[in-house]
Amino acid sequence: MEHKIGRAAREIRIKKGIKQTFVSEKLGFKSPSSYTDIEKGRRGLSADKVPLLADALGVSVEELFFEHKVRKM
Repeated sequence: MEHKIGRAAREIRIKKGIKQTFVSEKLGFKSPSSYTDIEKGRRGLSADKVPLLADALGVSVEELFFEHKVRKM
């Protein structure tokens, strides 16, 4: 499941033109590589960070788990 969230987050982020550094900062990571690892499925995302990720991407939590059309910001 963690890899699915990473793939979905990457797809949404790219479609919306959001930088990895922006998302990384919103999640409270010291390095953008920590967020990159989540997108690539090399690292999991703790449950308490899921709402922060959704907020940073401008989507609902459900949109990270289920396929929906992504709306531009």
